[in-house]
Amino acid sequence: MRSAVILRACAARGRRGARKGSFMKNWKKRGAVLAFLTAGMMRSFCFSAFAAGNTAGMDVSYASRTGYAAAAETEALTEMLKTAKEQEALITGEDPLLIPDSRFMVGNRTENDIRVTSIAGQCMAEDGEDRVFYVIGEAYTPEGSALPAMFGGTVEYSCTLERTLECQDRTYKLVRFAVQKRSGEDAGRPESGSGGHSLAEGGIFADEQIPEQYHWKLGDVVKRTLDGVSYRFCCIDPNYEEGEAMGQSLALFLCESVIPADTGSQYVYEQREDGSFGYVFYPGPVIRFGENAEYADSDIRAWLTGLESEADVMPRVNAGVETSCMGQTAAGTFSRLRQSDLRFSRMGDQFLMDRYFLLSVEEALRYREYLWKVDGCGEEETSRNAGTFSGGYWLRTPMGDGDGAETRRVYVVDLVNGNLHPQEVMPETEGEADAELAVTSPIGVRPAFVLKQIN
Repeated sequence: MRSAVILRACAARGRRGARKGSFMKNWKKRGAVLAFLTAGMMRSFCFSAFAAGNTAGMDVSYASRTGYAAAAETEALTEMLKTAKEQEALITGEDPLLIPDSRFMVGNRTENDIRVTSIAGQCMAEDGEDRVFYVIGEAYTPEGSALPAMFGGTVEYSCTLERTLECQDRTYKLVRFAVQKRSGEDAGRPESGSGGHSLAEGGIFADEQIPEQYHWKLGDVVKRTLDGVSYRFCCIDPNYEEGEAMGQSLALFLCESVIPADTGSQYVYEQREDGSFGYVFYPGPVIRFGENAEYADSDIRAWLTGLESEADVMPRVNAGVETSCMGQTAAGTFSRLRQSDLRFSRMGDQFLMDRYFLLSVEEALRYREYLWKVDGCGEEETSRNAGTFSGGYWLRTPMGDGDGAETRRVYVVDLVNGNLHPQEVMPETEGEADAELAVTSPIGVRPAFVLKQIN
């Protein structure tokens, strides 16, 4: 039965080959349930679900099932995997020949974070000892921002791109990670953001360390836990304009990551209405912007306000939408975009006092230098961190010319095409057979908040 499930999953991926990362993510969700039902070890699915099938030849055929035809390309990928396995064996004590290929392959931020945090935890057994491991990105550049988010000041790491393989319109990148556990003395020191892992240089403050007021500087980083996941927010403006209107000095912080639209979504193995058993998809809270272009009533805002707590030190700020927009910037221009490509219309006053909020198009233009720098990336690169459900992120400005007509489109920052443009508030997936792809937008969420500033 297990082999049949794997084959069906592979076949489905072949039919949806254009949607990168979907197979791996959906298989992991299904693999998690299988691991739970068969071994009672839900959290071990990252390795056990794949390792169990390795000796049956599942992983040996990875190159063929991903469409490689040329022998040279297959040989190059095999060599990359050989390097990764040999180094992995030094950490885990496994036989390199029995380590599954799939352990190293990642196609988006979620898969990357699972991989690097899982193996890094094993690397940090001894103080002061360097450990090396590898990750291979498929149309994605592996990175390590999840490491300080998970381990805080107890970890030091570096990552180096060792090799890039181009084959059949896909790019594979072999990235080498070196991880070291800090000694007890070093672990207690304040962290610095100068290692290239944030949007700019500055200090790092964990959840419990965030002061109610502080002299915030450009590049300071604050960690916030949203729905159980730790995210880094970087100060991109120590003198946020909206604060002046409120009679306060405020600093604006923007999330360094794009939270994927499939966050919170899951497949559950259960009995269906017809009495049969199978996987049923349950959507998460941010699969779409909402039913219309009204930010006030959007699913995204409902999720963000649900994360708020009266204990939060972040003050509420007006996130009301008072303008609509028409036009789009040229593809590939990134922060070099022309503001004249966009036309704004006044809609009237709106007051939405929120702690977490999305940027508006006007704010996106003001902070354009940060829009395409995601997950510690200091450069603007197309699709570097764009997954199946994080190919861009929502802004809160609707498309419109001021006449109040509902367009069902809202502006987004497109990470793949490098521009700003309006996007349907719900995915355009008519005829899509996959339950998840049918309802989940390719656009994620990149929230912001403010903190009180001492000038």
